[in-house]
Amino acid sequence: MGCFVPFVVASKGPILYYLDEMSKRPNARELLERFGRALAEGAGSDYGDLIMTCDHHLFSPLKVESVQKISDYLRIYWFDPSSADIYFPALQPIAPVLAIGIAKAIELSLRQEGAVIPIDSWWIVDQPDVKVTNLVSPRQITLLFSTPRPPGSYPFGIWSKTAEAYSTARTGIVTQRFDNLAR
Repeated sequence: MGCFVPFVVASKGPILYYLDEMSKRPNARELLERFGRALAEGAGSDYGDLIMTCDHHLFSPLKVESVQKISDYLRIYWFDPSSADIYFPALQPIAPVLAIGIAKAIELSLRQEGAVIPIDSWWIVDQPDVKVTNLVSPRQITLLFSTPRPPGSYPFGIWSKTAEAYSTARTGIVTQRFDNLAR
C-alpha cells in the first residue's frame, strides 16, 4: 500500500492513492462503477486477480506510468503467498480483505445521485490484524487499511503532495507531525 519511515504511522500507497484520485475525476462515477464491478467479479477467484483488476480498472484509466513496477511491488510484498518477501505471511490472504473494503468504499461513494462522495484512503500501521474500515461523512468516505508494521526496511513516502498525517501518542503527551514525504 505505501511506504514508511520507522516512526510514521500513516501512509498512502499505489492502490489507495489512485483510488482517491479516481474519486476526484470529472468522470468519477463511471470509473468507480467500472472498478466496483470488476472487484465484484473477482470474488469468485477469492480476489486472486486483484493486481490485474487494479491494472485494468484503476491504474490504466488514470494513465499511471509505472504500472509494471507497481504490480511487481504488490505481487512481491502483498499478494503472492509464495514470495519470500511477502508482508504478513501469517495474515494472508490480504487481497480479499482489501478488495471487499475498497468495494464497500466505492459503494458508499456512489450511493447518492449526482456527484460522487470523494474517497480519502490511508494505510495505518502498528495494528494487530489486517482490516479495512470505512468512515462516512457528507464530505468524504474515509477508507482506513490497517495492518501490522511491515518487516525490514522500506522506502518512504505518503504518495501525495497535499496529504499530511499527524499522530498523537502518550509518550509524555507529545503530538508529532509527520511531514509529507512525497517526492
